[in-house]
Amino acid sequence: MNKKIFMIVAVIAVLIVAAATALAADEQPTVQQPVQNADAQLTPQQQQEIDALYEQMQDIRNKIIDKYAEYGTITDAQAEQAKANSEIMIERMKERAAEGFAGCGAGYGMRAGRGRGAGFGAGFGNNASAVQ
Repeated sequence: MNKKIFMIVAVIAVLIVAAATALAADEQPTVQQPVQNADAQLTPQQQQEIDALYEQMQDIRNKIIDKYAEYGTITDAQAEQAKANSEIMIERMKERAAEGFAGCGAGYGMRAGRGRGAGFGAGFGNNASAVQ
């Protein structure tokens, strides 16, 4: 008799957990979008200041890439490719800023949802052919 009661309680517990999981999966998290002021415009002086900061960012990135090449961590060809990719990234940042920082959108998260140690990173030495 005790086995029957235990089995009934266990089955009910499993059903409750399964139902709770199914209900939780149906709920989509709400993403709060940043508030944008469509009327706000930068003055030419403000735009110049921001452009100067983007240039500083690009210069620092290039210096870091040059150091990696100097220390032999990457080849000169990889350094040039990394600099070109960095330049593209800065241009895209400027474009997104001009659109009003609408956000990056939903994504897979860190490592594109592939988990740890999957070897999909496109860093300097990991998978440089993917960075093209």
